[in-house]
Amino acid sequence: MRAPLLKAALTVSLAASLCAAPCLVGRSTSAPAAPAEGKAAGAAACPVVDVLVVHTPKAAQRVGGEHRVRASAQRIATRLNRSLAADGLCGTIRIVHPYTAKGYDGPEEFRGAHAVLKDHTRGLGRQVHQQRDRYGADLVTLVVERAERGGGTADYTPALDSSTHEYAYAVVEVDGIELDSASHEIGHNLGLAHDRTTLASDGGGAMSVSRTRPYNTGWITEDGSHYTLMAYRAACGSHCKRISRFSSAEGVWKGHRLGDASNDSVRVLRETMPIVAGYRAKA
Repeated sequence: MRAPLLKAALTVSLAASLCAAPCLVGRSTSAPAAPAEGKAAGAAACPVVDVLVVHTPKAAQRVGGEHRVRASAQRIATRLNRSLAADGLCGTIRIVHPYTAKGYDGPEEFRGAHAVLKDHTRGLGRQVHQQRDRYGADLVTLVVERAERGGGTADYTPALDSSTHEYAYAVVEVDGIELDSASHEIGHNLGLAHDRTTLASDGGGAMSVSRTRPYNTGWITEDGSHYTLMAYRAACGSHCKRISRFSSAEGVWKGHRLGDASNDSVRVLRETMPIVAGYRAKA
């Protein structure tokens, strides 16, 4: 089996694909891992994935100051949970210990910020690693501020299981929260890949379809007018609009199929959310 790959190693700018506006939400018609200690009762049935959200000082300033960071972080959960519910998933995202990384003056660009985040020996990376363990955060998202709005980068492994708990870090641009950039990047942390057209055009091979869950890909509607959360707008043209939904073999949005048996992110999430929800136990 191909070794797990780090998406950030070959970062691709997502701003163009993640800045389609407006994003649309519609309603339509594995053995889970043991829940971590301290998680809510019933987590085995409806897993709760805890996400530590950290804003850089520049990102905090962008949302109106440090006192607005908690609300900004909560928007990540609100948007993603809305999509999960629309897709019939009972799992949820919960924000834990949102804060501003005071004193951080490192890179705001995705690749550089991700490298800082992953370095657990010093600086912000060390701090975040400690906070993750302290607060029992399964995933970590760093919110940055940059001139090009939207987009991000994240860890992704095509072979997600309980041993892949370090594939848990993401970086998103602060304005991209309302464009579903955070939902997209956390989707990678949960084992989801891009649409097949985008993957086929990636000559560098930075991301591959899962061999254990070969249906972990996004979807472009058959009329080429809309794309789901994990797909790229570039794969269907500038006229495309994002639907704030995951691909699904059973999902339908305004008469459009949202996937098929080979492109079913909802099925993947049913399998991976219980695993990721067990990455960390409460301290």
